[in-house]
Amino acid sequence: MPPSRNRCEFIPCEGGFTALRGYFDPLAAATIKTAVFPLAKPTGAGDHRPLARRFADAVVEIASHVLDLGAVRTTGGASTHLQLTASVETVMGLEGAPGGELEFAGAVPAATVQRLACDARVRRILLGPNSAVIDVGRSLRLPGPAARAALRARAGGCEWPGCDRPVAFTNAHHVVHWCHGGNSDVENLVLLCYRHHWMVHQGGWQFARVEQGRLLAIPPARGHRSWIRAPDTAASG
Repeated sequence: MPPSRNRCEFIPCEGGFTALRGYFDPLAAATIKTAVFPLAKPTGAGDHRPLARRFADAVVEIASHVLDLGAVRTTGGASTHLQLTASVETVMGLEGAPGGELEFAGAVPAATVQRLACDARVRRILLGPNSAVIDVGRSLRLPGPAARAALRARAGGCEWPGCDRPVAFTNAHHVVHWCHGGNSDVENLVLLCYRHHWMVHQGGWQFARVEQGRLLAIPPARGHRSWIRAPDTAASG
């Protein structure tokens, strides 16, 4: 059998975007399709994405799932995951706050910061003049294991109407964000998959509890724009 000619390239594009180009042998291609195709089906209310968008979202969802499982080699004793730096004003969603800095991506909007902070390990770093580190606080994981177990038992998967993503493909979303005083009790948490978590924070969608605790998805107002300005300087949180 001839040696594999598999290759994959990440091509930087304007505005911080990246093009992904690959060439795979039949076995590798079949493996990728087997993983991607089931996750590229339309899911839940209001899913009008074209096929190419669903394929792209599925690839990101698989990568996020692998990171959440801790399947990637650890670095410095911690599981490899996204590293995001932002100010406390950005995490709180204050009007006019800049975005954050995401490793391997650069500037990201404040809405992305708030989505990632919903269910993340957060560490406070206090900076002084010239960005000198004054203090590093203990990291805090939100929500805790007990809340996650209760959510799994209650929801069984993504709680968005019509979505069939299992629990392993979801993150906990705070109805009232913890930086706005919302707690991490089960009553203030819902499980959302990657796509629907994005829709709430950056797509302008909202949801409401209806009878028997079900969620009602509310589409965004006409003219909604999700891109909030990028950082003015290097983020300092």
